[in-house]
Amino acid sequence: MKKMLLGLLVLMVAMTTLFAQGSKDIDLSKYPEREIRIIVAFSPGGQTDLISRKVAEVVDKYKLANGKAIVTINMPGGNTMDAINATMEADTDGYTYFMHHSNLVTNYVMGNLGVRYDEMELVGGIIDQGFGIVKRTNDNRWTTVQELVEYVKKHPGEVTCGFPGFASPGHFAFLQFAEAAGISGMIKEVPYSGGAEAIRAHLGGETDLRATNMGDSARYVASGDIEFICMVSQDPNPDYPTIPTLKVFGSDMEGLQLHTGLFAPKGTPKEIMEKFMSIMEDACATPELKEFAKSMCNTIVVRDSEEFKAVYDTDLKNITEIAKILRK
Repeated sequence: MKKMLLGLLVLMVAMTTLFAQGSKDIDLSKYPEREIRIIVAFSPGGQTDLISRKVAEVVDKYKLANGKAIVTINMPGGNTMDAINATMEADTDGYTYFMHHSNLVTNYVMGNLGVRYDEMELVGGIIDQGFGIVKRTNDNRWTTVQELVEYVKKHPGEVTCGFPGFASPGHFAFLQFAEAAGISGMIKEVPYSGGAEAIRAHLGGETDLRATNMGDSARYVASGDIEFICMVSQDPNPDYPTIPTLKVFGSDMEGLQLHTGLFAPKGTPKEIMEKFMSIMEDACATPELKEFAKSMCNTIVVRDSEEFKAVYDTDLKNITEIAKILRK
């Protein structure tokens, strides 16, 4: 028995030593030496997918990753768990990342996701954006948010609102709006598997309203297909300064912000993650990505691992408190 325990101890020490040596021997000047995968938990067409593909395009154009490609892998299913599992089970060599957002926090708080964000490595953040409620431009039943609220109170259960996924950030934004407007439970909630599906359903007339992040709707507002009727925030959105906010209802509730960034398998060496984030920072500094972010009403905010984790820790605290209010 003593020999077995001694053998296990020696093996553990040896593995620790090898890991430490491997970490020191990383040649960051050669990274990456092959293509990097970015897993997205949604179908093509949603804002996370669009961000990932634009980042990949910019990295390729400017040869920011030693001339190696970044490819987007769409992996919808299992309420994000298919993508999370693929990430957590991947090699810790810096060639697999997971792009996601505050959906990880809202779903965890609501008990729909059994994995916390910090069970993966938080590599860094790149994009922030707020939320709003949109309607189709050709729907003339109401032209202001006050008219909408009056209509809903007179016709409870008739109006529908779509969003990408139960307990998603979009769902929380809708619940915040309904709570502030005094119409909780009066609008029928319609969750979809992702942003792209929610958009198609709304444009096709399947739902009356949609709770949306800026990135999923800016292009359709610009085309004239939809329009914002209320921002789920306290302060006016700088891109839509005339659209009313939650303040119009006398509410002091802070609106949810969507923080998009990168995650990696637990145990991915810090040096590799920092190198990868330096590539992301270079991409975010290009005119193309800045223009892309502006067109989607996104704000580029590059955060390192510690800053990104701090944001998510704050989100966890705030969303937990919001959930208590909304569950009443």
